[in-house]
Amino acid sequence: MDFQQLFPIIDPIWKCFIVITLILFVPFISQRLRFPQIAGLILAGLLIGSSCLNIIDTDDVLSMCSKIGLLFIMFFAGLDIDIEEMKKTGHWGFIFGIITFAIPFGACYYSCIHILGTDIPAALIIGCIMGSHTLISYTIVSRYGLTKEPGVTIAVTGALIAILLALIINSFVRSAYSEHGQSFSIWFFMLKFAIYISTIVFVFPKVTRAFFHRFGSGHAHFLFIFMMLMLSSGLASLIGLEGILGAFLAGLVTSRYIPQASPLMNRIDFIGNTLFVPIFLLHTGMLINLQEVISNPRILYLFGVIFTAGTAGKWIAAFIIQKVRRLDRNNRRLIFGLSESHAAGALAITMGAYTLNLIDNTILSTTIIIVLFSCIASNIITEHAAISQQKILSGKSDKEKKEKIMVLVHNPATTTNLMDTVISLRNPKSRTETVGLHITINGEHATKYLQSGKSELERAAAIAAAADIPFTIQNRLGNNVIDSIKHASEEYEATDLIMGLADIRNITRKYYEDFILSVTAKNRQQTFFVRINTPVNMIRRIIVLIPEQFSFATGFIKSVEYIGRLGSSIGCVTQFYGNESTLNDIRSFGKSASKTEYYPISDTNNLEWIMDNINKDHLLVLVGPREDAMSGTHPFAQLYEHIQSIQIECNMMLIFPEADSTHNTTETTQATIRTDRDLLKMLRM
Repeated sequence: MDFQQLFPIIDPIWKCFIVITLILFVPFISQRLRFPQIAGLILAGLLIGSSCLNIIDTDDVLSMCSKIGLLFIMFFAGLDIDIEEMKKTGHWGFIFGIITFAIPFGACYYSCIHILGTDIPAALIIGCIMGSHTLISYTIVSRYGLTKEPGVTIAVTGALIAILLALIINSFVRSAYSEHGQSFSIWFFMLKFAIYISTIVFVFPKVTRAFFHRFGSGHAHFLFIFMMLMLSSGLASLIGLEGILGAFLAGLVTSRYIPQASPLMNRIDFIGNTLFVPIFLLHTGMLINLQEVISNPRILYLFGVIFTAGTAGKWIAAFIIQKVRRLDRNNRRLIFGLSESHAAGALAITMGAYTLNLIDNTILSTTIIIVLFSCIASNIITEHAAISQQKILSGKSDKEKKEKIMVLVHNPATTTNLMDTVISLRNPKSRTETVGLHITINGEHATKYLQSGKSELERAAAIAAAADIPFTIQNRLGNNVIDSIKHASEEYEATDLIMGLADIRNITRKYYEDFILSVTAKNRQQTFFVRINTPVNMIRRIIVLIPEQFSFATGFIKSVEYIGRLGSSIGCVTQFYGNESTLNDIRSFGKSASKTEYYPISDTNNLEWIMDNINKDHLLVLVGPREDAMSGTHPFAQLYEHIQSIQIECNMMLIFPEADSTHNTTETTQATIRTDRDLLKMLRM
């Protein structure tokens, strides 16, 4: 049999089988060989391409999936940008972004014109490619827990500035030197660009917010985000801009509504990084003409000159910012390692220029080789710098206590929002399981309620699984609600308890005494009582009210940290209200969210103004003590009574910090008026 007649494979089923097999196994092989996965997939595409083994060839379907993968790469780049973290670097991140683009851009442009003899459009494109960088090794610093290092935050901000400059200049070059270049008008181009940017920045967030409010389905949310990604990219191409710029901006403006630890983000990450992005990398490798690379020495010459000029420019930029900012050597190596890789932006700009004949196949092959070597170098440099920095920091930090959150599930109408709250509160770096608890009081209808509880726990488990969170269900039959919660939390060694809060009309003093105080009296864990009426990612503001002198209570620092997690996950502003000394304590903890504001209050008039300005899409948080919380003179009691009396229709959360080891959990429950079935009914209100 002549095997050459079998290849390239035409049957779409077998082509799909080969592509999926490579996507599945190449990352495993690359990981074992400590080789960058991006480079591994590109080499795999080269191997199966027409210039090597000729196993499969490109077609319209593969090209379309590759294009979508390219857009997803830039979309993820926009999602990963944390504007608040960028603000913390001050102007240093912006300065680094400018110099890390300008120095390599200038060096490569000069080298192309005066050494390599390329034309001006090709020189400008190559300058954009080497001036931008992709944070391909960011996962390394994330794995080592170094994302808050000053060098890392500066590099992240620099990546945003550099890629924006590269994409804007690239769009200008495309418009000016394309087939319609003779009719190009800089002023008309700038007008179209301004209208487009204004539409993306101001219209897209409002449309996204309205859709998420109206439709609560997670699958609908994913399809909507996918649609907005395509729309933004399509509009960019329509007015002569690069489609990848639209994808990047779409990720930037919608990141506020896509929490990092959420089922929606997990779906986007799964579809993009598991399927479309690897197809793009394979397709890119298939475009390399191996025979030309071997037979054409100019490709290696181009590679040597361009790679040397670009790498030297990136190192000089990292050296300058290190000396001016007075950072240590490891932070400089982190900055250089993170800014050395040219992947998403470089490939996107290259493919766009190649389709318009602004660069030839020689420069295309050269750029892909640069991507391979820059990714390898970036991973090696970043890994060594991260290991060195972690060794220094490991002696300065204590080992984090393991967390295990137990959530009490009872009301089918609130399960989704309650689980979203759990996902937002938990430590994203922790793989410790979350426990779902449902309690059924023993009686004649116990079997029916147990079955109903099982169904609700399974729904909660599905939400946790969509966010890739380990989840254990506990469908408990007991004779006493409070004791069942206590025994379950002790059995599973829970560090935090989360349960629903009754409707505002039912939050009476009796409810507080019969249930809330009984739970906190029996358990030492940090306890949350939550009522979320809107989707968690639609909350626009978190308002935290803290009683006077409560900052000295045990567990208060941990509660502030959890509030900070919630604010960072949602991406909204967190406002702390309290007396001046309490706010100073919170500032000193350093555990609050990125968008944090502090407002001292001293009298009832200030409190009235706060209550009048709380909307339905705000979250009101009360942090209360455990002991003597309802005594008539206690500030928390007065605060609670005031909020209950004015019936605020907003999202609400009561937090009781964990108690110290001397806290007595053996006292009798205060639920003497209501029966246990009454308490369970109140949980469903």
